[in-house]
Amino acid sequence: MLAENGGKDMTTYTNECCDCATGAYPCRGNSCPNRNVPYEICDCCQQEERLYRYDGEILCMDCIFSASSEYGECNICGGCGVLISVNGEMLCIECASEELEEYDGEF
Repeated sequence: MLAENGGKDMTTYTNECCDCATGAYPCRGNSCPNRNVPYEICDCCQQEERLYRYDGEILCMDCIFSASSEYGECNICGGCGVLISVNGEMLCIECASEELEEYDGEF
């Protein structure tokens, strides 16, 4: 496992209040969808990046590849570089980003 949080997906919440309340439409408080807007972050580096499901965790591509010690030829494009295993194939970062399932907020 790469993440130090035990592999649990990480969600941060941001108050994106836009001061839309008026006399006719008062502030809805915590029921307002802008009050607690969820953002998914990488389980490992806690950055808001494009996230992927990999080995039971939700990770950005940089964290997936930073844990790899494999180097060789990609099974899809034939390029040489750092590789990770995706569905039994050793892939480079470009091919892996196309093959991995992008995280959609649901595990």
